[in-house]
Amino acid sequence: MAKLYIKSMIWNILLYILFEGLSASPVTVQFTAIGEKIQMTCPDNQSSSWQKFDTGDILASCENGNAAIKKSLFHRINVTDDCQNLTIKDFKIEDVGQYRCFVTYPDAKEPMYGFDIQIRSVTIVEANNSSEIKRREGENITLTCSIHGAQQNTVVYWTVGGTILRSNKSKYVIYQFTAKPSDHMKQFVCFANSSENSYFLEAKVQLSLIFKPDVKVVSYPSPPTVQKGHGITLVCQDESGNDEIINSFSWNQHGRLLNNNTKTLQIVRADSDVTGEYTCTVKNIAGEDCDVVNVTVTYSPVVQNYNVTFKTNDGPITLKCEAKGVPNTYKFSEWRHFTHNDQLVRTIQGYTNGTLILPHQELTYENSGIYICNVTNGIPDEDGLVWKAGKVEVIIEGIPVLVNPGKHIFIGNFDDTSSVTVFVLSSSNVLKADWFDERQMLLNTSTCSPSVTKTDFFGNLFKVPSYKCVYWIQTTKKEDFQNYTVNIENQFGEIAFNFSLVSANEMSSSGTKYIGFVLVFTFTVCILFTWWRLRKAKRQDYQRSRENEQQIQGVGVIVNNLYGSAADLHGS
Repeated sequence: MAKLYIKSMIWNILLYILFEGLSASPVTVQFTAIGEKIQMTCPDNQSSSWQKFDTGDILASCENGNAAIKKSLFHRINVTDDCQNLTIKDFKIEDVGQYRCFVTYPDAKEPMYGFDIQIRSVTIVEANNSSEIKRREGENITLTCSIHGAQQNTVVYWTVGGTILRSNKSKYVIYQFTAKPSDHMKQFVCFANSSENSYFLEAKVQLSLIFKPDVKVVSYPSPPTVQKGHGITLVCQDESGNDEIINSFSWNQHGRLLNNNTKTLQIVRADSDVTGEYTCTVKNIAGEDCDVVNVTVTYSPVVQNYNVTFKTNDGPITLKCEAKGVPNTYKFSEWRHFTHNDQLVRTIQGYTNGTLILPHQELTYENSGIYICNVTNGIPDEDGLVWKAGKVEVIIEGIPVLVNPGKHIFIGNFDDTSSVTVFVLSSSNVLKADWFDERQMLLNTSTCSPSVTKTDFFGNLFKVPSYKCVYWIQTTKKEDFQNYTVNIENQFGEIAFNFSLVSANEMSSSGTKYIGFVLVFTFTVCILFTWWRLRKAKRQDYQRSRENEQQIQGVGVIVNNLYGSAADLHGS
């Protein structure tokens, strides 16, 4: 038998060399599994030998109805006596490859026939022989599992965690889905089995998702509230857990794109215009996401200074302390009223909302001036000041007003120069002063010059800006000592003021007589008062002596009644 096998092997080698390059023999593909039995049948029933093409080994040969098998494979290979059928009983991985049967008779159609024996397997098409596939969150994913060497009753399955997703009694099965974050790192398993054989085939692939950005804007400090002049930093964080590089960052404020394409937006010195809504948008290959943060810049109130003008007949007026700050909750102090030249006139309590109502039904010039309000929202300014002041300048328009108290008697010198000076208050320039004598004859028209004088504002005297109107008499005659009227005019009207010019000698004589009269009157009153006090004291003394006398007489009566009178005792 051994000689037959060797002789057949030499003969087949010669046939292989002769026909290998000359004839393209047909190849049959067959599938099996490790440990299974597989049978190859040569199409020609007069084959002479079987060869493992990959190694060139002659597995078996037949001659005259006798079969010879390679000794090392005797326990795993069977061959029919005619060499038409070759059976491998316990298939091993090294048995995978191509096999050939040789036909030696002269009329044979083909000198040899080939067999390609492959392991039955499942393949995940989209994995490309990798254990992992990468996809994007939200992407439509298709997984195709294909089986090589499937039998007619083979069923192919897709499973995840033991749960069947899809199945098909075919050579393949397809599973389609939209990737969700929960699908990340899931292992998808494809397996196939057959009722005819005990084989069980499977392939696995793990899904690695590239997530859309999950954006959160974090502020330092937090919450995103910063005092004016201080710094704030906004950081755009991607919390999706991606290891992938972010494609882009962008920032905008109120829809206005900012010149910053990094994850950090730093504001070194915040001003009031920094306040607002900031949006950070992050993009990667899976998509985009954004987050919004509202930044608040706190600052001490900015108080508006303004002027307001009223008429004397406007009635009560309202002033408002106009403050703008963040936060916009304010506390107001008392109002302070100053003259136009910065003298404090009075302090007035306003309302908690920052308004002040001047209650006079008819406004007077003394209501004019500078009104100062103070306000705070608890935020210090850059100098550390918590209270901020605002100024409202109030102008009362009306006709000129005489200073209070006014002077109605002026003293002149006979045959000398005399003058009359009248001070008035006016919100506008005084245009002129017309001077009239007591017969209402116009004596002179003069202009009034700016000046400063004392006047009464709410019970106190203040030096305030005024206008001084002067009438001069160069050589004063006797007839100049009379009553006069002056009409002082500004753009809103005029005021008439009556006064008298008297001689200095008459005022001196009148003054002396007046002083003497006062002294005589005072002396007389003192004498009368002293006389009255003495008369009253004398009457009181007399009354007390009478009362004492009556008391003594009463005691004597009591004694007489008890013991008898002295005369009676003497008589007895």
